[in-house]
This record gives sequence, C-alpha cells and structure tokens, in this order.
Amino acid sequence: KWRFAGDLSTMFLGLKETVVAKDYLYVKIAINEGKQLWTFKSSRMNKTFTARILVKDWIKNYQSGLIPPIGPKDTLLAEFTYDLYKPYDKRKQQK
Repeated sequence: KWRFAGDLSTMFLGLKETVVAKDYLYVKIAINEGKQLWTFKSSRMNKTFTARILVKDWIKNYQSGLIPPIGPKDTLLAEFTYDLYKPYDKRKQQK
C-alpha cells in the first residue's frame, strides 16, 4: 500500500513551457514499419527520449527504403518541441 502525501491544492499550479530546439539526435531505435515511437538520444542534452517523426514524406521514404538505413553512429539534425513542466513552488509565493 502507499499513501499520497502531496498537496492537491497546489499540484496542478505549476507552469508549462513549450520549448523548440534543434539538436543532433542519435537514433537508438528506428521504426522501419508503422507509426510507433522512435527512441533518440540528444547529443546536446545527453538525454534519451521517445518521439514520433511527423515529416510524413521523410518517414515514408525511409520506411520504403529510398533513404539508406540509419546506423549506430549516424545522427539526425532535427527540430523538435517538448513541454517543460515547472512545479509550483510555495516558497516563492509566500514572499
């Protein structure tokens, strides 16, 4: 069993910021068929994350073999967006 010990009144008061970034991404898991999420590692942030490629022409050409397979040392220069959540800080509001 576990018990939630958070403060429900402030739980959803944090801020969400949408970040647009350009980075070289290593492809850890490429999807050769279908619309599943790919797994990437950011060279700048050194973080691994999953994402869907939204450029339909590129993904169609890649999955049909018109673009050579991506190898373990290949990178993609990508522009992507992600949401950054900043939790509510009660201490800042009390000042």
